[in-house]
Amino acid sequence: REKNISLPSGDQETMLPYIITACGILIHWVFGVLIFYVVVYWSTFALPFLKIKLNEMLILGVYSSGLMVFLIFAATRRPPYQGFLKSVNLHRAGQSFFKIIIVPLLIGISLALLSSSIMVTRETMPSTPMNKALQTADSSLALILFVLLAIGLAPLLEEIIFRGYFFSVLKKIKGRLFAVCFISLAFAVLHIGQYWGDWMAIFIVGLMGLCLTLIRSWTGSTVASAVTHYTYNFLLVLIPIMTVVNFPYLKYQVMYEDLDSKGREEYLLQSIERHPQFYDAYNDLAWIYAQDERNLYEALVLIETALMADPKNPAYLDTKAEILYHMGFIRDAIVIEEELIKKHPDDLFLRQQLEKFKKAEEKEGVR
Repeated sequence: REKNISLPSGDQETMLPYIITACGILIHWVFGVLIFYVVVYWSTFALPFLKIKLNEMLILGVYSSGLMVFLIFAATRRPPYQGFLKSVNLHRAGQSFFKIIIVPLLIGISLALLSSSIMVTRETMPSTPMNKALQTADSSLALILFVLLAIGLAPLLEEIIFRGYFFSVLKKIKGRLFAVCFISLAFAVLHIGQYWGDWMAIFIVGLMGLCLTLIRSWTGSTVASAVTHYTYNFLLVLIPIMTVVNFPYLKYQVMYEDLDSKGREEYLLQSIERHPQFYDAYNDLAWIYAQDERNLYEALVLIETALMADPKNPAYLDTKAEILYHMGFIRDAIVIEEELIKKHPDDLFLRQQLEKFKKAEEKEGVR
């Protein structure tokens, strides 16, 4: 009787090992990620760099994806699978070079151009967990690692997981249409957390996931979807740099140590003139004026302009406090700094700023 019970696609005896293995992989992955997250959380007390959101995101992202691929690799070495590469369809599947490389490449270029044009022409960029994490970067190395992972590692790992293993399993169990719909939706849902608050970005990720899954289904090979994914991620980084790169600000950053205050001011003024919506330049120029104790009212106008665009930015608020301090409004500067420390209690620089302001207030009281 049990043998007469059938699944939508294929018989129960054939499909059951795949179902059990896939469920086992998911269960082990969930527990593995939860345990690792707890370890990372408690490690922040001994390793302060883990408190930086971007660093935490990079470590957890690499670990979770790497763990999933490892579990898939271990599972597919045993029957009924025929090895890792075949199980995740990392082969040409008898397709021509044109179909498996050229067409996916062109699709990746088209999707990247579409996404870049939408992002570049937007008046404001909504705040997302991803943006906030990038703003917490404490070094250029972290940002470089983020870019390298986004371009070099993430596309391969995600294609092995989504379009490689789980697409194949779902196709065996429920058929091609179900596999396309489920994998596309799952890919979009698992990226929502990164882009929450930016519905356009979520829509683009969802569209990208659907296109990748359709390419995988059409060609029968994960190589094709990986080509599209790599092309898309690479161009999504390259196109904005080529089209909207802020060269004056780039020169300001690269030549910072070799420039005097006037030289830095010149590049920042050029940046503001050519890229009036790039508010970091407003903040940097306002900070320079505050440190030099000149153009303080102009500095206040600059930082207020930046805060209108991003009123909760801690760097901008700290700059405003610094300006008020030099203008003699020390109590106002202290209030701002105390509010910042409530939200960022582990920030040593903010604590140093507050201590400086309070010492200045004490001196004023003595006088």
